[in-house]
Amino acid sequence: MRFRRGRNPISNSPPPAWWKGRGAKIFGAVVGPATVALVGAWFLWIAGPPQSSPASSSSSPDAAAPSGPPVIVEDVSAGEWDYGSWVYPKALMLKTAQLAALKAMPTGSVRVNQAWITLTIAGNSAAPATINNISIVKHCQAPLARGATLFYVPPGAGSLSTSPVYFNLDNQILLGQYLSKETGHLYSNFFAKQVVTLKYHEPWTFAIFVTTNDHYCQFSFQLSVATIKGPVSETVSDHGRLFSLTADSETMSGTNHVPFSSYAVIYAPTYDSQGNSHLIRVNPATYHGERDPAPFPSP
Repeated sequence: MRFRRGRNPISNSPPPAWWKGRGAKIFGAVVGPATVALVGAWFLWIAGPPQSSPASSSSSPDAAAPSGPPVIVEDVSAGEWDYGSWVYPKALMLKTAQLAALKAMPTGSVRVNQAWITLTIAGNSAAPATINNISIVKHCQAPLARGATLFYVPPGAGSLSTSPVYFNLDNQILLGQYLSKETGHLYSNFFAKQVVTLKYHEPWTFAIFVTTNDHYCQFSFQLSVATIKGPVSETVSDHGRLFSLTADSETMSGTNHVPFSSYAVIYAPTYDSQGNSHLIRVNPATYHGERDPAPFPSP
């Protein structure tokens, strides 16, 4: 209490004893509950801190049941393996300075002949989920060539560092095959050789190798996932877009089948004395894939 009643300044009678007055009642009202609270706190201290109830522990975010598909895509990226050629669908005239500054595919370009796609997924189910197939959904047509721009890089001779899921877009086989990094041999189904079962939040990375020699294709992948609630199909795209790949008809045996003259513009590599390369514009009518081509006047 922040105040108390004072004595009457005009009273001549002595004040009553403190234990008989109103102050004693107030004192008892205050001290009594305080004593009970103190004793109760002492017993609580002896008993230790309160234990969490099952309801409170189950309400934590980590214990919440997962929602959404049984597996989730954490990352997907597409790149080259041993081909670095690109095709831009239209004629693209670049100045010498622009070519020198070019460090990556121009936006809208399409990779040529081969694509190496890295797909990282993770389990998103309370019960283990098994990926038992990856298939491809494709829409193909004639290769991009006439009226297009070819950024040409001759193929290398790289070796596989892992055994990827393999798709040849020129074939009718839609199931992912197993391409052995040791032997280079193909097996009918990747998942007959490799079983992938994921627990909640457990990650897995697939290497996917896609090729074509005869087509321009746009495509996506379908994951088939076995769960305790039955099979589930999930689509994998290139960040919301279709993947794409086109052919220049080249094989590992040489450039004899590449229709260079069909392209409106070609940029090809030339090499300096240290073996460093840079792109120059060449004449589509006379270029045949040679290592050091004659330059064609740039705009």
